[in-house]
Amino acid sequence: MIVTTAERLADFRKRGWWGDLTVDSLLQRNRVEVGDRLALVDPPNRAQLDGVEPRRLTWAQAGEQVDRIAAALLGQGLKKGDVLSYQLPNVVDTVLLALACSRIGLIISPVPTMYREHEFSWVLEKVKPRAVVTVRALSGFGHAAMMSALVANTGAKVLVWGGAEGDQIDFDDIIAAADPALAEAAAKADPIKPEEVFTIFWTSGTESRPKGVPRDHNLWIVNARMVSEAADVREGEVLLNPFPLVNIGSFGLVMPWLWQKGTLVLHHPFDLGVYL
Repeated sequence: MIVTTAERLADFRKRGWWGDLTVDSLLQRNRVEVGDRLALVDPPNRAQLDGVEPRRLTWAQAGEQVDRIAAALLGQGLKKGDVLSYQLPNVVDTVLLALACSRIGLIISPVPTMYREHEFSWVLEKVKPRAVVTVRALSGFGHAAMMSALVANTGAKVLVWGGAEGDQIDFDDIIAAADPALAEAAAKADPIKPEEVFTIFWTSGTESRPKGVPRDHNLWIVNARMVSEAADVREGEVLLNPFPLVNIGSFGLVMPWLWQKGTLVLHHPFDLGVYL
């Protein structure tokens, strides 16, 4: 999906504002140049969120996991240009999923974890995702069961971390069985263009319904450069992200993390004691 006019694209490229980089370009660079550097850190209280022990991944490990997740998504029939929604907490896996989608050209349209039937049915109607990724349960609420009910008869697949039921797909199982080489092959066979949309994030809906806002790779690369410069984020620095990984606030930290080859520490939901 491309929403930028050819005239604007040519103008911005001529001015040097936009170039040839994509979100995946940064990941591939980092896994080669700083593979041993710590890249991702789970919230220390993750087990209380979704029952999974916290993880810490280097850039090399993150790159390998991204390839596996991307290959698992390809194995489910998803292809470049398809929309994938997710409802997940701020954990390592959520970042890896977003990067896996950027690697093979999927468009992510995530929603906050507090969304329920009313809000997510609106998102489904507007973007018609081919797949939805969530956890079995988060803080006692059955997200997977809700998603299954909402996407029934739409053709969308429900991929679940933490145990699947019924027609749901166990995301852990298909990732473990996936061949990471498939991601590289797919990326080479149909390279992502910087002007292709990567995200459709949702506004807070202060006027009425939430509104989906598409952003392409060019815009996210500019974001990475702008925030890094404005906040004086330097190479290898540690960034602590308390914002849900569903909007520009959170990806406004993800992108400079990628740009500056840093370490991203996740936090969710906001807990002052844990945060400090």
